[in-house]
Amino acid sequence: MLRTAFAILGSTALIVRFCLLGGLGLGAMLAMLYAIYWAARYGGLPGASLASIWVRVYEYLLPDRYVVLNTVFIHCVQMPLVVLLWVLFVLALLLDKLVRALFWRMGMAIGSDEIA
Repeated sequence: MLRTAFAILGSTALIVRFCLLGGLGLGAMLAMLYAIYWAARYGGLPGASLASIWVRVYEYLLPDRYVVLNTVFIHCVQMPLVVLLWVLFVLALLLDKLVRALFWRMGMAIGSDEIA
């Protein structure tokens, strides 16, 4: 039963990993290619951010007591899209490494229970 649950959880994690890393990686590469084009044509990085594309993004701010999270959110939506997508891609890679290590440790723990 436990092995079946971990197999389902592992396959779901693999699908999420593929979609998340693939989507963010593709988005980061497209944004970087657009930034290279913009730099070659206009001589600087494009200043397009989530806040400049969609002004209503500030509707998603948390209540006033979450000052730190709101500050982080505001800084993230004001970053240029090229930087934001690369930051999200790197964070997804780090999260992927942590989850892989967690699954490896769980596998070692389950494997040691079967031997004993």
